[in-house]
Amino acid sequence: VVSGSVRVHRGVRSGPRVAWRVVSGLCWSVLPDVPACGADGRACGWCDPASGGVVAGSSRQMAAVAAVPPLTTLSPYFTSLIEQAKRTKALHLPNAFLSAVPAAVFSQLTDLQRLDLSNNELTTLPAAIGTLTRLEELWLNGNPLVTLPPELEGCSSLRVLDLHNTSVCKLPKEVSRLPMLVDIDLRNTPLKPRQAHAYEHGTVGLMTTLSHRDERRSLKQRLTKRLVHEVYREAGDSDEGRAAIDAVVRAVFIEFTDFGELRSLIRNAERLFPEHPSDADAAAIRRTFRQLKRENEMKKLAAEVELKLRAIYFNMIKPETVEGVVHAIYRVITRLEDIKFLLHYATKLFPPTPEELTAEGLFDNLQALRRKLKEERDAAVTGVFNAMRAMYADQEPAKVRGVAEQVCRLFRRVEDLKQLAADAPEFFPAELTALRPAKVHARYVRAQEEKNADEEF
Repeated sequence: VVSGSVRVHRGVRSGPRVAWRVVSGLCWSVLPDVPACGADGRACGWCDPASGGVVAGSSRQMAAVAAVPPLTTLSPYFTSLIEQAKRTKALHLPNAFLSAVPAAVFSQLTDLQRLDLSNNELTTLPAAIGTLTRLEELWLNGNPLVTLPPELEGCSSLRVLDLHNTSVCKLPKEVSRLPMLVDIDLRNTPLKPRQAHAYEHGTVGLMTTLSHRDERRSLKQRLTKRLVHEVYREAGDSDEGRAAIDAVVRAVFIEFTDFGELRSLIRNAERLFPEHPSDADAAAIRRTFRQLKRENEMKKLAAEVELKLRAIYFNMIKPETVEGVVHAIYRVITRLEDIKFLLHYATKLFPPTPEELTAEGLFDNLQALRRKLKEERDAAVTGVFNAMRAMYADQEPAKVRGVAEQVCRLFRRVEDLKQLAADAPEFFPAELTALRPAKVHARYVRAQEEKNADEEF
């Protein structure tokens, strides 16, 4: 029960009298004929010092206590708390049996930085919580709180959010938009499986999941809006057409999972979607999208090939012929991966003079170099395998080979694989069961960094 500023816990009824335990420690003379407690060092007529802070009174007196206005309307005590909070930027209202947050918190404490509402009877928070833009800490633990309002995203300075021992089962996606939030306490809450699993990785894991969900929902809304108002304008005017569009959007979001691709899909919706929503096939849209994406990348790389030609044959090739050479190369080398390979190893693939350059010859050089690099890498991987086999002679060769391949996948350069094989005992543990590929790679990288540092010194 909250009776004015006297906060008490209900005790056990015994005959015509009732026992009440004082929580606040001070009685504020809000009852008629009851002197202030502690004002002159003495207890009031309701407090029995010998009982450790137990207020004893008749049933009639207890009814008088219950009739006192609630905390939100008390002028002496609550007003003093508000005035104090204006100075300290902190308001503490724990264990106050509040079923609603007093409106004065939002109307008078716009600069509040810490709000403690723990251990009350709150089941919801008002949307006005979003007006506390400078709030840094919000303590809601111990409330029968079920959900949080999306307006919480307005608390852009929030760093700490305590929700432990509440009934919150799902956080709104808007929580991920709080840029300063670093600590969410969700212990002993009935979180749904997906968010509970994310929370196993702490606040960062949970915020990442919520942000992903928020972004995905936002993109889905953007695509729906684009289809309804632009691509399928006529169909969007009917319930049947809108249902068909919604079905298309759901299917598309199953096919597309990368956010970058989804953004590109939305930008190019008119080129990718068929004339009628009933003809839309998400898998076909995906294939068309990949083809267009490949064509766009090829066009971008054509400019790089032209620059590479000009650099390699500086003062040896006529500028007006470069574009034609690029077109000839693209007629023979058509795979995106091959064009990227060509740019990466250009100095090894292009002949010494432009007169020797042909698209067919360039493609032959490309294939030959690719085979050579593969043979070198395979040989280096075999070297690592042989070194490991010598170390783990008691293990099955197939098992050692599998682990060796896992380790080698972490190394890009053939030179590093050769060095790893040469100094295998330095980087591999004595027992194969203790081997962790990532640790082997980290140990090698650290050794190389130390070696380079010593050489510089």
